[in-house]
Amino acid sequence: MAILDSDDGMGHSALISATEHAIKLAQQEGLGFVSVKNTSHCGALSYFAEMITNKGLVAIVMTQTDTCVAPHGGAERFLGTNPIAFGFPVENSHPMIVDMATSATAFGKILHAKETGKHIGEGLAIDKNGYGTTDPYKIENLLPFGQHKGSGIALAIDALTGVLMNANFGNHIVRMYGDYDKMRKLASLVIAIDPKKLGNPVFAKTMAQMVTEFACR
Repeated sequence: MAILDSDDGMGHSALISATEHAIKLAQQEGLGFVSVKNTSHCGALSYFAEMITNKGLVAIVMTQTDTCVAPHGGAERFLGTNPIAFGFPVENSHPMIVDMATSATAFGKILHAKETGKHIGEGLAIDKNGYGTTDPYKIENLLPFGQHKGSGIALAIDALTGVLMNANFGNHIVRMYGDYDKMRKLASLVIAIDPKKLGNPVFAKTMAQMVTEFACR
């Protein structure tokens, strides 16, 4: 277990360092658990998950973001898109990577809808009064995926990153496109697991079987 202080530096660099250290810990002890504090936007989490799977390890990577999502049943923002990624090595194939935000859609798609003059799908966002809208110009907040399920997972990610690191959470997080004189001080978490240390030397082989059976459905 380790804590990495990014010292308000680039999130990409901080997460690479955290991932490399998590890999080292997992190879030594079976589990690498590295919390990152005082960081910033780090890009796609799948990149770091794949770094871990390339070493034959299982990956779990998550980060908090500034708020743009209203909790299920609420009208005001309190959650970020708070993404999480999972990675699994697969024998003789690409790794299985799951990289997802906990919002029903990406905020970038709202911006794209504005640029193209198109509406978004239903059930993705709400207006300033808390009513659902498909008009990108009326959108005030995004909605979580899976209603209460997405809300719960987003909240858990904020707890495992921001609260665990005694950092900001929810609406206390500095906005990405807000006051540029303030440091964002985000928190992230990188976990690497060595299946062999858990007594499973054929994990990647079994994953290949699982992925094949899944793809046939």
